[in-house]
Formats: sequence, C-alpha cells, structure tokens
Amino acid sequence: MLCEASPVLVAHCSSSDKQLVQTELAGVTSQWADIEKTWNKREAEMGDVKETATQYHNTHDPLLTKLTDLEQRLAEQPPVGTDLDIVKEQLQEQKVTVMCLTNKSRIIQHVI
Repeated sequence: MLCEASPVLVAHCSSSDKQLVQTELAGVTSQWADIEKTWNKREAEMGDVKETATQYHNTHDPLLTKLTDLEQRLAEQPPVGTDLDIVKEQLQEQKVTVMCLTNKSRIIQHVI
C-alpha cells in the first residue's frame, strides 16, 4: 500500500522536501522487504521445527510403549533354573530380548 501511495506523497510535497520524502520512502520500503524476508525465513524454520517435533512425537510414543513392555517382560522373568532344559529355554528367551533391544537401540539413537 505504501508503494502505491508513494508517488502521491512525493507529488504533494514541496520541491525542497521531495528528495527527503523519496529517501525516507526508499528506507521504509527496504526495511519492509527485510521484515518480509525475515518473516519468510522464520516461517520456514518453524515448519522444519514442526516436522521434527511431529517425527519425535510419532517415534516417542510407540517406543515408550515397546520399552515399557520390554521392562515388564524382564521384571516377570523367573530366577535362573537349575535344570539344563529350563536354562536353555531361559537363554533362548534372553537372546530374543537382546535382539529386541538391539533393534530398539537404533530407534532410540534416532530419537536422541
């Protein structure tokens, strides 16, 4: 709107003030362009932050659920058995748990 009104402002001022008015209008126009540039940059940055926050949220909740389930599974494991077959079974369960943790560690590192 200022750009549209600029010729009118310049036309209606005295000849001695025309240069000053044109200089001031150019300064205001430049400042406005800088403000718009900064606004657009920050708006783009906010879009990036929003995307990152959404990814974190989408990863965090399922990961927390999986880790809680894993913690519960570990808490419910019985003490080490004395029979060889029971120990082998428990060892196999521990291998599954370690595999699960290994897979989750990549996700955890991504979230961190």
